[in-house]
Amino acid sequence: MPDSNDGKNMNGNSNNPDPNYWRSFEELYQDKKFLEEVKSEFKEGASDSPDVSNMSGLSRRKFLTLLGASAALAGTACTNYRDKGEIIPYNKKPEEITLGEANYYASTCTACSSACGILIKTREGRPIKIDGNPDHPVSKGKICAQGQASIMNLYDPDRLQTPLVKSQNRFDEVDWYDADAEIIGHLMYNVGDKEIAVITRKIVSPTENKLLNDFTRKFPTAKIYSYEQFNENTRDSAWQKCYNGSSFPVVKWNEADVIVSLDADFLGTAENKIENARLFSEGRDIMSKRFNRLYVVESNISITGMNADYRMRLRPEAQYSLVMALLNELNKRGAINLSLNVSSYSLDKLSADYNLSKKDLNYLVDDLIKNKGKALVYAGDHLPEEVHIAVNVLN
Repeated sequence: MPDSNDGKNMNGNSNNPDPNYWRSFEELYQDKKFLEEVKSEFKEGASDSPDVSNMSGLSRRKFLTLLGASAALAGTACTNYRDKGEIIPYNKKPEEITLGEANYYASTCTACSSACGILIKTREGRPIKIDGNPDHPVSKGKICAQGQASIMNLYDPDRLQTPLVKSQNRFDEVDWYDADAEIIGHLMYNVGDKEIAVITRKIVSPTENKLLNDFTRKFPTAKIYSYEQFNENTRDSAWQKCYNGSSFPVVKWNEADVIVSLDADFLGTAENKIENARLFSEGRDIMSKRFNRLYVVESNISITGMNADYRMRLRPEAQYSLVMALLNELNKRGAINLSLNVSSYSLDKLSADYNLSKKDLNYLVDDLIKNKGKALVYAGDHLPEEVHIAVNVLN
């Protein structure tokens, strides 16, 4: 909108505004209320020197000081600061500790069941950082974000710091001494022939395993129940039914030229993902000009899917139909000699029903035929057992 530097119109008369000069729509349309407000914009005496005798004696500096102090008090009141303790110097310093220099200790990560080798950085006996151990034969210096973040479990203020005993509908904290005394009393005098159930997660520590074995020898009625919410029981069960093996073997990802992942995030969330990622990356070496090819058929985006050469979206309940259709197609092309009747499954029908790229499916079949013995199909651990059995047949 038009404007000027002195607040007057082009003729220098503020009482008779120029119709081509205006600062607002009220002034443009000559609003009477607005014109009255303009005339009384500065009240009489507004520009006179103020009477300081009636003002407050609080200076500007004192006001800002009190304002800063009140803000600090308000911030402190809204924060749950815990006692950090006192810093006390060593009366007798341990020989292995040098103030200001870190010590490193080799250990094993317990964030998941993979049990990767780790190095723990400590300062004056306090762990502050976790990294992979380059001398570990499996992880070889690699570690996942979950393992690096596990250091926070030591300092989490909401962690369990005392035993809990269930009382009616809540859990009450008890002292360690009282808890030990009550448990030992029950074990020594009240058990008899009753079963003692010890519930634990998957055991990956030889020391913990030895302690539990000693416990069962002391109390013959004790039974150890190990539980993991996410596990490979379905894959192991399918492998046992196909080959009478105890558990699914370790996969040599670096020797596969073609990999087909069926709703399996083996690079992101699967067990042994650190070794999987390391071996998989060996198959993509630009120096040796050797590149594997990764097909991913999944229902949701994953780390493995983001690294795929060909990615197709398919619901989990349709994965069995895909595997059977691949078996049928390979059998028709003479790549395998299958005694099962799988003629009711077709890649054309699957492509039409689930909007899959027929071109990509043909690429997949061609690659499986050309790389026989160097191809691998891997199914996710959450898929049904029948899918894993079909995958074993396909492999």
